[in-house]
Amino acid sequence: MHLITTPTGTVAHHVLTTLLTHTHPVRALTPHPHHPRIPHGTPTVRADLHDPATWPAALHGATSAFLTWPHPTPDHAADFITALAHHARHIVYLSSATADPRAPDPRDSTHGHLENLITRSGAHWTLLRPGTPAATTLRWAPRIRTHRTVHSTRPHPARPLIHEADIADVAVHALTHPEHHHERTHHLTGPHHHTEAEQVRILAQVLDLTLTHTAPHDPASAEPEPATTTVEKILRRPARSYRQWVADHATDFR
Repeated sequence: MHLITTPTGTVAHHVLTTLLTHTHPVRALTPHPHHPRIPHGTPTVRADLHDPATWPAALHGATSAFLTWPHPTPDHAADFITALAHHARHIVYLSSATADPRAPDPRDSTHGHLENLITRSGAHWTLLRPGTPAATTLRWAPRIRTHRTVHSTRPHPARPLIHEADIADVAVHALTHPEHHHERTHHLTGPHHHTEAEQVRILAQVLDLTLTHTAPHDPASAEPEPATTTVEKILRRPARSYRQWVADHATDFR
């Protein structure tokens, strides 16, 4: 049985719904079992990652887990991962490209600290380190809806933005084909680099809107974020493009 923590999160929601669609046994661990983003009929246990008394019922019978840590600090993480590893043979953890397992203070890199706890837990593990999510551009949605403008206060390098559904599909593959992912760290990005100006042009084209983009110019910030082909190699299909992400989220910008 696959345990999904924080099932209302952007990636975890996709993981949960994909597993349910393919009739894999799942259980959602959440303090809000009646949240509208949890599909009706999902096996759910009310539990809180900060409340050890609620863990036993959620963890019992779990053979694998998709773990996201929704808190900014790693409080209770060590105890939770120890309890989780006692049940789950395989932990797939949603980390970050910026995770630093060598940070001396866990608060300096919560993701890095959790990675260390997981890799030392005794369970098999898979670490997912996605780059910049395409969903970061949702920050532009309010001004696009009201003023048809995008305003950047600082320059950003070109980025291979990744669709959250691709992160979720890699997670599902790791959960359902664990033998290919044991003790692996996957660096995940989208397929193409886009500057902010290019992102705005794609938004305008897909949404069929005329958008105005203002941004500072700083050539020193032009070093692009590295891209990988990991999604394509694991899933044996191209990673979703930023254009596809915009099409999937068009209603958020209108």
